[in-house]
Amino acid sequence: AWEKYTSGFASKMMKKMGFKGRLGKEEQGVSRHLEVKVRPGQIGLGYGGFKEATKIKANQKLERELGHKSADAADGADDGEDDEEDEDSDGRLDDSSDDDELRSRRRRRKRHKAKSSIEKQVESSQGWKKSGGKGKKEVRFVVGDEAETQEPPQKQVIIDMRGPHAKLVSTMDDLGTDADVIDESVSRQQPPKLGEELLHNVNLCVDVLAADLATARQKERAADSTRVSSQRELQDIQQQRKRVQEHKAKIQLTKSGLGKMKAGASELRRGASDDSRIVRDICRLARTMHQGCPDEYAAFRMDFLVASFIEPFIARRVGSIDFFDAAASASLLDICDVWEPLHGLRAAEYLDAILAEALVPLLRSALTNSWTPDSAIEARQLARVLKTVKIVLREDQFEALLDSAVVPKLKMAVDSSRSNSGDELHAWILPWVKILKSKLQDVFPAVRQKLATAFRKLHVDEDASASTLEAARSLIAPWYGVFDPRAMVGFVDRIVMPRLARVVFKVEIDPSNQDLSVLQGVLSWVVANESKAEGVEDGGFLAPEQLLAVLETEFLPRWLQVLHDWLKQDGVALKEVAQWYMGWKGFLPRFVTDDPKVTSMFAEGLGMMRSATKGEPFSLSDRMLEHIQRSGKRACELALERRRHERIMRDE
Repeated sequence: AWEKYTSGFASKMMKKMGFKGRLGKEEQGVSRHLEVKVRPGQIGLGYGGFKEATKIKANQKLERELGHKSADAADGADDGEDDEEDEDSDGRLDDSSDDDELRSRRRRRKRHKAKSSIEKQVESSQGWKKSGGKGKKEVRFVVGDEAETQEPPQKQVIIDMRGPHAKLVSTMDDLGTDADVIDESVSRQQPPKLGEELLHNVNLCVDVLAADLATARQKERAADSTRVSSQRELQDIQQQRKRVQEHKAKIQLTKSGLGKMKAGASELRRGASDDSRIVRDICRLARTMHQGCPDEYAAFRMDFLVASFIEPFIARRVGSIDFFDAAASASLLDICDVWEPLHGLRAAEYLDAILAEALVPLLRSALTNSWTPDSAIEARQLARVLKTVKIVLREDQFEALLDSAVVPKLKMAVDSSRSNSGDELHAWILPWVKILKSKLQDVFPAVRQKLATAFRKLHVDEDASASTLEAARSLIAPWYGVFDPRAMVGFVDRIVMPRLARVVFKVEIDPSNQDLSVLQGVLSWVVANESKAEGVEDGGFLAPEQLLAVLETEFLPRWLQVLHDWLKQDGVALKEVAQWYMGWKGFLPRFVTDDPKVTSMFAEGLGMMRSATKGEPFSLSDRMLEHIQRSGKRACELALERRRHERIMRDE
């Protein structure tokens, strides 16, 4: 079949080579190729009456040759169009068709003859079909004699389906009127029953009214929905208008307040005398605007504006402060109190930063260039000023100021102070304790060294007068609670205790004329809040256990020795001895008489007094004799160490 498009050169060459019409050595193959029919894209099997390739006559013939009879071939061939397509594919009808094919053709012809005349005319008329040609149909004009010989136009077929039965007409004029069709259809109907038309009309009216009612209800719902949405839109518009009006009023209020602030700032720049009042007015205006118009306050960045308005006032006030004047601290507090209405706002933070920026350089310059560290008056004044400044400055700024301007200068002043001026150290160092705190730990070693030198120069152990003892107490007592507890105990043990032991040892015990001034001076060294002793004034520096160790080793053994010797005398007045004994117990503080060691010594003296009253022999105990023999610095140190150990054991 494909050779109808060629010259047949290939088949000729194959015949010369022995090809007889079928493939295969024994000619058992097919005599022609399979016909192919392209399926349109994305179309399913059997959809739209599409003719598959298996239904093509040439392919069915090949199946029969190979012994595979198809179902389509058994049922018969398709309509006339299939024959036409097969003829197009084969080029001609195969002369070797068998009887089955002839019978199938006859059946198709019979079916074609059995069709109605209308169907035949419709099939024969191709006017309604789309032209099979490609592109536009060529328009050809006929004129002259050619028009006479032209064949008449093809007859048009029209099917009238307006009535109960379809009618076939050839022209539009044959259609007739709608009345004819209606009359013809009505004439063929049976006469209506009685009342049927009335019922039909009533039902029709009901349906029309129901439809009208439904339409009216729908329109009413639509109107209600429109009214509700309109009301909502109106409310939104009214609220929006109200917000716009409020916003406009707030903007006007903000502008008015801002104008007043600018006027006040202008007066501050000119140096008005009542600048504090002006600043307070500006701060109150800012607070009012923040409370009433917070959004506008933030939008206008009023915090920055307020701080910029008050900045000239701060610079002028800080520049006029004399930090060595007693009123300097009050002046700083007055400056900070001016913007008290801004507390909690960011403007207050900005003003504090501006104050710190103006204050720190001036204060550092005063501390570095004008401050005399060993002046007690300046120390107290600057300490008050720095205590106020601490409220304004950030912690890091304040610490940096102390580290750079105060601590180094104090340490240098302690190192360069005269050795005999140790009694004045506390006057100009102690005011800084609450400000500097732990920063003074670097200064205290030099202070303790100066105190030790000054205490030695008092020669307390040589001149144990009441005035000397009071001077010693005044020298060391102010530092109690200032030094680290361990450092204070070590200082007292190393510097004070040896001299105190010698002072107590030199106290003369004379029943006939007893001088108690030295012991009273020594007792004043004891810390009252630790001893809880009656009659002991506050302001000491000795721990109770330190004084008890001294009395245990340097005084009470000698006191018992004097009592023993007095009782051994002939004709001793026991009543006087008893009064002397009770006088000592009443003189010593409660913490001394309640001590177990001291109590045992008083008990031993009382035993000797009872033995003397009864006339029985008595003597000092061996333990007491050993105490008397071991008196001195080493004995006092051992007694103190033992007492501390006992206290630690009790605490545990």
